[in-house]
Amino acid sequence: MTFSFRDVTVNEVEIYERDHKHSYDGKSDRIPGDISRFLGANLQMIDNTGRDIGVMIDPLPTMAIYTQVFCDNLVLKKEDDLLMSGTPCKASVRNLNMQRIINQPSIVGASGTFYSTIELQKEEEGNSEIIRFFQKRGCPGKKLRGVFIRYNLHRVFEEELPDYEKIVYGSNPAYATVTGTFSPWYDGEMRSMSMARLLLPAKPYLPGKRLQHVLCMVNPDHQTVSLDLIGSIPEINESVKNSPEVIPPYPHEYSTVDIGEIKLQLVDEDNNVHDIGSFNLDDKEFGDRKPTKIARIIDFSYAGNLQLSNHRFQNGFFRLAGTAGKSTEDEGLAVTFSKESQYVFGSDEAGVYSNQFDKVSDGYRSYSKKKEACRIRIFSRGKPVTEPIAVSVFEYKVTGDVPEFSLSNILAHQNGKIKDGDHLLFPLDKACNTIYYFMEEKLPAFTASLLSDFSRTGFFISHRVLLKHDYKKYTDPNHADYESEIPYELIMAEIFNVYDLIYPVSSEISPYNHEAIQRAIPVLMRLMSPGNWASSTYMPSTREMSDDQFELLSLWAEQQRKNKTWR
Repeated sequence: MTFSFRDVTVNEVEIYERDHKHSYDGKSDRIPGDISRFLGANLQMIDNTGRDIGVMIDPLPTMAIYTQVFCDNLVLKKEDDLLMSGTPCKASVRNLNMQRIINQPSIVGASGTFYSTIELQKEEEGNSEIIRFFQKRGCPGKKLRGVFIRYNLHRVFEEELPDYEKIVYGSNPAYATVTGTFSPWYDGEMRSMSMARLLLPAKPYLPGKRLQHVLCMVNPDHQTVSLDLIGSIPEINESVKNSPEVIPPYPHEYSTVDIGEIKLQLVDEDNNVHDIGSFNLDDKEFGDRKPTKIARIIDFSYAGNLQLSNHRFQNGFFRLAGTAGKSTEDEGLAVTFSKESQYVFGSDEAGVYSNQFDKVSDGYRSYSKKKEACRIRIFSRGKPVTEPIAVSVFEYKVTGDVPEFSLSNILAHQNGKIKDGDHLLFPLDKACNTIYYFMEEKLPAFTASLLSDFSRTGFFISHRVLLKHDYKKYTDPNHADYESEIPYELIMAEIFNVYDLIYPVSSEISPYNHEAIQRAIPVLMRLMSPGNWASSTYMPSTREMSDDQFELLSLWAEQQRKNKTWR
């Protein structure tokens, strides 16, 4: 689907000065000039044709767990002052939270956090305002690689009974709230996820409701422990609280679920519990009256606490503790809401594409037409795992109408053991959609309910293998039944029927008849070229065109050119 930012602005700037974090918003006094320039700046996505738009794509259309956003240019401006402009790599969603709005079901109540980067170009080093800001205000001694982008989409709304007569092209738009951050992207850091420690749901704070994934990071330079709650803050849609059948016009009214005091604790290797700090998770602290709190990373200082050492941090685990079920009538029960996972699995190539029977050694298409290896990243306590560990991989595979869910053997040649940075080799003998889910070998009983862990942890890779077609009758002059002219009916059946199926409105904009397609050939070939694959304007946007399909289309287009049906 098309995707764009509307009314997304910078509300706050946070910097470190003398090892203390300082936050500036529009209400702050004595704002430094280089900071005030960013406050109120507007963020937009711009495609290669100048439209303020990008696209949001699921590689696996039958199961929307991994979503990616393609954008040609991300622009940050304040009036006529250009603060940032660059092409971000595709954004990858991580850690879906299906319980963000606790009184709304399914995707309407969900949220997801996207990660992307804009790589620093040599010619931009002295021209980009945001790069100069990061060079001045960032961490000395670290090599700046570019801009790291993270944003969360939540509070999803879609008009259930739209008036299609009043909607352009008959599309039904959905809206969501956007909260996020720009920060320095340093050498050695990933581009599609935060290299942090991950706290996963444990006990519920209300029946059936759990505090979802929370990221945690220790910063020895500043002697702080940071919590990232951007996708975890549970809310209630007040508009449907007492009348769930009535959906009023957008926007709704939301409030933060009052969970009360939550303690961040470190449990060391001797099972001693150390309190790091606490915060109140309620509407007063995290509601719409404090919009910047929704995106803020909370810091807890441990400076001067002699009980907290690097050794304890490296060998212990973090947890969030609080009181579950607390109300005016009930004091509730002290429980652990979240507990750190022993391992964090990920990959910058979490969404990859291949052609059936490609050479595995050539790699996969992920960020551009250039194929690259798919590397697994494994962290424990925030550090890369350098020694091989036993890992189990489950696969959810769709090759036909019935999905298969089973234990995978992709690590069989490595005796089931891998370490951080190892290359993954996926089978390419069948056209299929597969999600590979990674977890440590200590397994619970194998059940299909593990499917829910995909979104709970984000420890997966989505792989799409495109069907190999036999077009040699038209592409190989040595074929026994070779036909030198490719009929348009074949092009329609093999390529454009997909558009007609997925985008029925397309035929209203540009009819799929021979004459109309002939006129559009120069534009189509530019948009469908593999060189345009990373752009939001690539066609088909779902990226299911195989190499042999493009070869067939190219031959047909060349025949049309020679026949002078287009110039």
